[in-house]
Amino acid sequence: MNHGSVSLLGDAQQQPAHLSIRDVSLLRSFPGGLGGTVSYTFQDAVSPNAQVPVTNSPKHLIQASISVPIIKQKVFASMDLQYLSNRETLAGRYSGAYAVPNFTFFSRNVLKGWGVSASIYNPFNQKYADPGGDGLAEDVIFQDGRNVRIKVGHEF
Repeated sequence: MNHGSVSLLGDAQQQPAHLSIRDVSLLRSFPGGLGGTVSYTFQDAVSPNAQVPVTNSPKHLIQASISVPIIKQKVFASMDLQYLSNRETLAGRYSGAYAVPNFTFFSRNVLKGWGVSASIYNPFNQKYADPGGDGLAEDVIFQDGRNVRIKVGHEF
């Protein structure tokens, strides 16, 4: 478990904020290529002058992933899940909490040095938003729905 406390610049007037963090992560790998991770972070960001939460700062973050070999440690299927708790916006309202999964098929060295991956992000087309920043008209910014990405790479 990791924990800490730091000061950072946190609001539009550039007043220092106080950030307290607690973090725990678990990682497990098995013979044959099966593996997974889970991490949880609790953070508490407070503006010391007003003793109010800092905007766009979730208290809870969870990430989990699993990777399963499909073909002899050459082709894998993976899934990751990201959760963020609600966050205060600049207007004093809150963006909703959300959990969004992503799925990926990828290869390693099927052909010498080459890798290919195909991912689908937000496969259930969940509607969610993040707090907008200073100077933007919107209080929350809605994020992309379902998204597909294909990547081809070569290592030298």
